[in-house]
This record gives sequence, structure tokens and C-alpha cells, in this order.
Amino acid sequence: MHSFQKFFTIMLMTVQVTVAVLLVSIAQVQAETTAVDSIEAGKRIYREGILPSGQPLKAIIQSDIEISGSQLNCMSCHRRSGFGSSESGIIVPPITGTALWRGQEIRRQLLFKNITSGRKEYTRSQPMRPAYNEETLAQVIRDGIDSSGRKLDSLMPRYIFSELEIEYLTAYLKSISDKPSPGVTDTVINFATVITEGVDPGKQKAMVDVLESFFHDRSAEGRGETIRAKRGAWHRNWRDFSYRAWKLHIWKLSGPRETWREQLDSFYQSQPVFALIGGIGTGSWQPIHNFCEANELACLFPTTDYPFISETNYYNLYFNKGVTLEANALAKYLTYIKPNTKKPEKILQVFHSNPGGSMPVQALNKAMQTHDTFSISQQVIEDADTLTAAYWQTLIEQEQPSILVLWLDDKYLHSIDAGLNNVNGIDEIYISGSLIEQPFKSVPKRIRDKVFIVHPYALPELNARGMMRTKPWLRTREIESPYLRLQANTLFSAIITGMAIKRMLDNYSRNYMIEKMEHMVENTQATGAYPRLSLGPGQRFASKGVYIGKFSSETEDKIIPASQWITP
Repeated sequence: MHSFQKFFTIMLMTVQVTVAVLLVSIAQVQAETTAVDSIEAGKRIYREGILPSGQPLKAIIQSDIEISGSQLNCMSCHRRSGFGSSESGIIVPPITGTALWRGQEIRRQLLFKNITSGRKEYTRSQPMRPAYNEETLAQVIRDGIDSSGRKLDSLMPRYIFSELEIEYLTAYLKSISDKPSPGVTDTVINFATVITEGVDPGKQKAMVDVLESFFHDRSAEGRGETIRAKRGAWHRNWRDFSYRAWKLHIWKLSGPRETWREQLDSFYQSQPVFALIGGIGTGSWQPIHNFCEANELACLFPTTDYPFISETNYYNLYFNKGVTLEANALAKYLTYIKPNTKKPEKILQVFHSNPGGSMPVQALNKAMQTHDTFSISQQVIEDADTLTAAYWQTLIEQEQPSILVLWLDDKYLHSIDAGLNNVNGIDEIYISGSLIEQPFKSVPKRIRDKVFIVHPYALPELNARGMMRTKPWLRTREIESPYLRLQANTLFSAIITGMAIKRMLDNYSRNYMIEKMEHMVENTQATGAYPRLSLGPGQRFASKGVYIGKFSSETEDKIIPASQWITP
């Protein structure tokens, strides 16, 4: 009987311990879930200006005016990264988790200047304001009084929040840029470049050669960067301590496009990267675009004629809108710029059936639909082998267009010469400057006087600022340049990334890098193959226009502008 009681006691204690462990585990899961929910609620307040109730924010502005609206969101001033901004002399300070929960000290650069010049207004440890806590943070959000008791500028709204809403926002603020984004270690920044199936092997090599050489230069330790980062002078550690070597990963996508997202997820899980840099693809870039948006991963200036155009795009930066830009610019040229005889004109668009191939056709149709002096038809091409001389002749005879628009690349134009024996009925032929890389080989001389090129690049192209800078860079590294346009654009994507990384110091936030680039692109000397590049908050296409070009009648192998720069 005694043994039975002992056994029963042991079993009861075991059950009690098990129940206790389960209760603790459940409590931990509930706490973690609650924390995640709080951060997500705070994130919506910060980015969208929407409270958990679904109502917009309310605040007092200009001391006594109460307003409400989602435009009061924190992100509009402090930016998505939380690192702040400046406009017209107004400085919006950073509100990241690190910045708020740490005392704000005088900048080391200014301190060193003060020391060397004999000024003693500041000491090394003198703070400009104490670190925030939950109480003082709630005070600055509601009343505009910071942790040192200083009253903030009236431009800062005084928000009307409940205790729970303050708690949600505080939880999110603690999480903003509180640690480096994935892909960054203490010594290395990992990047990737994407190459899709169907890209010419020569183009793949041309792009990869540029990136690998650039990455080699960045990590060559030419100035002993690693040693400086470990034991550099204290007054320069704000710069030296941020150094990381660069490592490039090449992600090649193959098989059906429907599997590309799964392949990208697999690459990313195996090795997270800080950003995608450059890249090249055929057809629509949408699978890569969507992957980057879903993972909040910066995709920086890929070479694609079919970028995905979205109103909600944040993480994908493109050179331009590709063939969609060309179509809209062509519509503007035909309807407003080109001398118009007012006679009815028929446009025939010919395009390939690849993914995204119909994008320029749809854009041109939409842009021209209100102009009744033009009628438009289109013809899709399934296979280059079908483009025989007989095919062209039959198509032209049936459609009888006065304007022929060819959304085709070089290999689809091999038969156009024989097929257009009689071009008297065609007044103008327009070809895509981005799709056709070798117009002097693809377009026969006999019809060049009627051919115009919708050209999104600088003219004359080989003398563009970015191209001129690229040629010596390639030459000194003994890299062949069969695709100079592609290589110039790839080099630009690497240079602008390096410039942004340098200015971020050790704040390795993807959002912060995007914000840096928004303000830096316009001022860089490297412009790739384009005449000018610029971005701004919310802008994701750096080149905004095209030239309508034509073949020079005086000089061989030269395209000259037939129009000014057109921005649709």
C-alpha cells in the first residue's frame, strides 16, 4: 500500500510539472503572438495612418486645430526607414528603435572639430537629449515635448492616442531598423543578381563580368578597411566601423515562369541577401518584382524591357518603364509633335507572343483611343521562322497600313527586306530602340529613310556620359565590351549601390538605402546609357522619356534625333 501511494504521488507530481510546463509554453506563445500583433498594429499606424479600429489618425496641428486623416501617418515625414529627412531647412530626426532608446550625443565629426579648434562647448560624453522611455515617448507623441523637456516645432502634430494605441506604436517604433536587414553580417554584405532563362549567354557574361570585377574592387582591402574597422581612430569610427566586404551570388532561374517564385524563395532561404543588384531577364519581370515586394528586398536597376508597373511598388527601382514608355512616347509624338496632315492613318502593330510582349501594344492602343484620325490593328508573331518574305508581303497587302510599328527584336527582322519590296503604301516604320540592339544590321539600307527608332537612350549613344565613363573602366580591367549599353547600365547599378552604402554608414536598412537612392541618383556622374536619370520619394523609374531617332543620311552607323526628348 505504501508503494502504491508513493507511485501515485510521483505520477501526480509529474502531471503537475507537465501541466505547468504546458501553461508556461502557452503563455510564451500567447505573449509572442500578442507582441507580433502589437507591432503589426503599430506598423499600420506608422505607415498608413490607420488606427486598429479602422479609423484614421487624429491630431492637433498649429497649436489648436484638430484634424483627422491617414495623411497624418508618421512615414510621410520620418520615412519608411524611420531615419527621417530634411526639407526646406526643416530637419526631421530619426525615430528608429536605436535612435529613440539611446541618448542623442553630439556628432563625432563636430566634436573632433571642436577639440582641434580649441572650442570647449561640448565634452565627449555630453548628451543632447536623454534616451526615451515609454513615458517620455508618449509625452513627445501627444504633447510635442521631448525627453529633455524641449518643445518641438509646431510642424510636429500632437496626436490624440489612447493608451493601447500608444503601446502599439511604441512596439513598432522599437522594431524599426533596430538591427541590420537580412543579408548583412559583421563582416560581409551579401548581394545577388538574377538571370532568367532565355537570356543570351553573351549578355549574361557581359553583365556578370562587370559585377564580379566591381565586387572584387570593393573587397580588395586597398586601404586596409578591415583593420581600420577593428582598431581605427575613435573620431573616425562612425565611418571605419561600418565597413563590410561585398559578396555576389548569382541566381539563375530556369524552367516554366510559374516556378520562378519558388526558385527565388529557395535561393533566399539558403542565403538571404541585402539587395538584388542589376540582373537581366526576358519577358515580364513581374515574378522577380513580386518576390522583392513580398520580402521587402531592394531590386536595383535590372536590365528588362518589360518592368512590372504597379502603384504600390516600393522596393523595385527601374531605369524606365521599358517598352510601355516607348509606346506612350510614340503616341505623343504621332498625335501632338509630328506634322499631321489630318488624313486618316492606319497603324499596324506587330509583336511577339512572349510574356509581356503585348504590353507596348496595349499601351499604344490605350493612348491612341481618343484620336479618331488613327485606326489601329495588331498582329502577333508566334515564331521567328514564320516571318518569311511571303508572310510580310501578305500581311502588308491585307492590312494596308500607313504606319508600321514593330515591337520585335533583331532576330525577327531578318526577312523584312525581302518582305517589303513595295513600301510605297507605308509612310513610316517605327522600331523599338530597346528591343533592337543592332539596327544597322537588322534594318536594310533600302528602307532606312522611312524607319524611325523610339530610342530611350542618349543620342549619339556611344558618346553618352555614362558610356564614356564605362569604356575606360572596362579597358583597365581587360573586360571585353560587346554589349556596351548593358555593361554601362550594370556598372551604374553597382556604382549607385556603393554610393548609397557608403552614406548609410552602419545603418544597414534596405528602406534607408532606397531613400538614399531617391536623392542621389540625379547627382551621380554615371548615367549608364541614358542622357539623364533622377528619382524622388515615390518615384521608381529613373529615366522619364525617349527620343524619336532616325538613321543619318550623311554618316554611316549613326542615329540622330528626329525629335526633342519626349516625356509622355
